[in-house]
Amino acid sequence: MRKEMYIMFRAIRGIGLLAITVVFLAGCGGSDSNDVNNNGMTLTGTTMVTIAFGDLSGNGSQFIEYDELGFRVSSGIGSWEVMESYGNPAPAIIFMREADEPDFQGEVEITSNGSFFSFNSVDLYSSITPIPYTIKGFRDSELVFTLSDSVPNTFGKYIKVENPEAADAIDTLTIRISNPATPCCSNPVGLDNIVVSH
Repeated sequence: MRKEMYIMFRAIRGIGLLAITVVFLAGCGGSDSNDVNNNGMTLTGTTMVTIAFGDLSGNGSQFIEYDELGFRVSSGIGSWEVMESYGNPAPAIIFMREADEPDFQGEVEITSNGSFFSFNSVDLYSSITPIPYTIKGFRDSELVFTLSDSVPNTFGKYIKVENPEAADAIDTLTIRISNPATPCCSNPVGLDNIVVSH
């Protein structure tokens, strides 16, 4: 009888230690601002930042890449340049189309040192045309979302384009905007204030 009670005590004690271990490990998982939820597609506990191009200089100089707040913006398609004299607020980045040229596109890519982030919004600009745009978010080279539309003529002002899927976790963002043909005159289009969360 005493031996059976001893065995039962040892079994109960083992179960208790196992339960304590499981609780301890569950509590040590931790969380940070780059946690991804169970479906693997959205971020939790994020911090919002704005890539505002505030340190750019050299009006009219070629734009290749720019680092701000842990994010890198790299030029892709198009001949991007610094616009130091105008922005929302200045400076910003633009690309030009001359009057005799057909419509063409410019694209930039945004990354964050290999970590996940989400895209909230961007301010788009054109002097005299509407602004067709396509914005894509990728995670591990797989497409997560696409935003494609056209902003009406802003008459030289900036307009915010917001992402309805702003919690989606991505590691690469591309922003492509079009510069539609206008036989009368040349036209700049550009962007400023890329708002992201990480």
